[in-house]
Amino acid sequence: MVLKKPDELREIVIRVFMACRVPADSAEIVADHLVRTEMMGFSSHGIQRVAQYVNDLRNGRIVPDAELSVTKETATTTVLDAQWQFGLVAEEVAVQVQ
Repeated sequence: MVLKKPDELREIVIRVFMACRVPADSAEIVADHLVRTEMMGFSSHGIQRVAQYVNDLRNGRIVPDAELSVTKETATTTVLDAQWQFGLVAEEVAVQVQ
């Protein structure tokens, strides 16, 4: 078994996603979440998802450069359509919507 430090693992995951034409900023967001989740002990939602996400990218189930759009907005809520973007990226954008 080969053990990697979290920073090394993060860089590997980023390179894998960028090889699948994921923009660098999105690759970093996804890698950060997956490695952090792995380090917290939730491996089912950690780096084992990399293979699934690569498969989803290849099959068009994830659109890595999709632009999120606001579909509804009220004084207290905003509904975003992620357009098949990574859920982790959509979440990052959603918490920044004002």
